Amino acid sequence: MPIIGNDIVDLTDPGNKGKFRDRRFRDRVFTTEEGRRIDAASNPDAMLWTLWAAKEAAFKAAVKLRPGLGFIPKAYRVLTLRWNLRADGLSRGTNGAMSWEILLEDEGIEIRDREKPRRPVALIHGRGRGDTGPGGKPPPALLPASVGRATTSVARWGLIDTPAGCLALVSWRSSRRVHCLAATNGGRNSRGAPPDARILLREEVRDVSSDPSAAVRRAAIHRLAGVMQTSPGRLEVRREGAPGAPQGPPRIFLDGRPADIDISLSHDGAFIAFAWSMKSAGL
Repeated sequence: MPIIGNDIVDLTDPGNKGKFRDRRFRDRVFTTEEGRRIDAASNPDAMLWTLWAAKEAAFKAAVKLRPGLGFIPKAYRVLTLRWNLRADGLSRGTNGAMSWEILLEDEGIEIRDREKPRRPVALIHGRGRGDTGPGGKPPPALLPASVGRATTSVARWGLIDTPAGCLALVSWRSSRRVHCLAATNGGRNSRGAPPDARILLREEVRDVSSDPSAAVRRAAIHRLAGVMQTSPGRLEVRREGAPGAPQGPPRIFLDGRPADIDISLSHDGAFIAFAWSMKSAGL
């Protein structure tokens, strides 16, 4: 089962704007190479928060592999982050022998093999109305995910080095938010291995008057209950650390017992986001 971490940043939040000018923050968080990427970016704020979200997501996964690990941002180095976006809103890439494309639609994203007759491979809804089941095997470099209410969302993928090993990295960025996922491959740290289809990802726009921590836990439980076809009352999110240690990462409990499901939670500004990793995507 893949070990995962995710993080989301609301790019429209006033506190997140203009952060690329904060030299003390940058010097503390980013490596020299990452700093060059920020300076060279057409949107330096978006690049800064993409790198930050990648580091946060990687830490959330790494601390499960090495309990007690501290978060020293410069120790989490984004090694590669690749993407391609055409002006017509079409993102293309090649993964191994399969050519695929992402079509950005009002109702979601359609991922398809562009070498074959047009048919949906996976439809990704992004307006909080529920996930659509995959119509086929998705490209292994991308995962089923909602994309919020943004008008365009660009997927990028790469690697991030951590004190617990190298993790696969997937990032989605729109004009409104950045969302990153870091994952092992089948619970192992294998270089270059993308996250697999057993990972389910979801993001939603929250009611800003609600407590974000409670909102993301509640949303995750209800969505997971639907996937498992069980009652939300049977599920609980807890954070339990070792005796005398701070609280550990969140865990899913089913009927009071730890479930064989990895979970990661995140929230920022108007967004909440969560991801699960299961033994099988059909759990």
